[in-house]
Amino acid sequence: MIPAGRSGKLTAKVHTRPTQSGTLSKSIAVATDAPDAKSFRLSMKFTVETMISMKPRPQIFVNAIVGDEAGGRILLHRNDGEKLEISAVRYESSDVEVEALPVDPEAKKPAGFKPEAGDVWLVANANEGVGPGNYSVKVWLTTNHPKMTEVEVPVTFRIRPLISVHPEQIRLWIQEAGVGPRGTLFRIVHNGGADFEVTSVAVEDETLVKASLVAEGASRMHNIRVEVFDDLKFADLGQKGKATELIIGTTDPKQPEIRVPVLVAQRQSVTRPGRGPAELRPSDIQRMGVTKAVVPRPLPTGTPGVGKY
Repeated sequence: MIPAGRSGKLTAKVHTRPTQSGTLSKSIAVATDAPDAKSFRLSMKFTVETMISMKPRPQIFVNAIVGDEAGGRILLHRNDGEKLEISAVRYESSDVEVEALPVDPEAKKPAGFKPEAGDVWLVANANEGVGPGNYSVKVWLTTNHPKMTEVEVPVTFRIRPLISVHPEQIRLWIQEAGVGPRGTLFRIVHNGGADFEVTSVAVEDETLVKASLVAEGASRMHNIRVEVFDDLKFADLGQKGKATELIIGTTDPKQPEIRVPVLVAQRQSVTRPGRGPAELRPSDIQRMGVTKAVVPRPLPTGTPGVGKY
């Protein structure tokens, strides 16, 4: 509390993570009882130097395509000028391999890095045969820094298929009343940017859906239309629906076949209760074209304040 007309001092404490470094900015909201300044913000900017810096950031994130080399690295540096040593690297995953390698001053410097003698590379690579998906691993490093003996580094791999499907699963619906759309479009995309052709589109259960290619020829992206079979009825599906797969052939030798799951399910008709005249909103009146005026009821005889003039 700072009395009116007096001065005071505000003290702010900022809690940072052990791996944070560089220039940070924060703001503080201050409330007062002054009529012209009920509240205002104070901004501050400061530099944080961690005991062990990690560049370009304190994590490894790799975005790759199946079949390509998937790997990333960060550079670790002791800011007290001493040589950094990593005595142990611990993690639990059979999908990736992580290792700490001392910097070789004679080796070629990777673009964007300025390694020095005494620094350490932390290198993460996806193992051969890892399929599409997201892989997250926490890596713990044991260091020779007396005040920071252990460091945690998150490692994330996002491995995409060479040819991906959007959406990954097709959902189709049959309404109880038999109305509404019975088909949809989906696309398949070559994530490597190459052109390819769709050689065939087949359905595992032809009694459920039918599918066809929208346009033939070589392209990076193709659209495919899938529709519910004409003779399929609402009662044929059951409460859980029925599933099948589309089998798509391509000219890409690395992914000659794509399988897309399809689910056909019931959709119940929803009947909304109608509104009485007294419940109509102004938007209802405008939409329905209701123009009948509401005549107010007369006040009862003898009501105070009501007389004849």
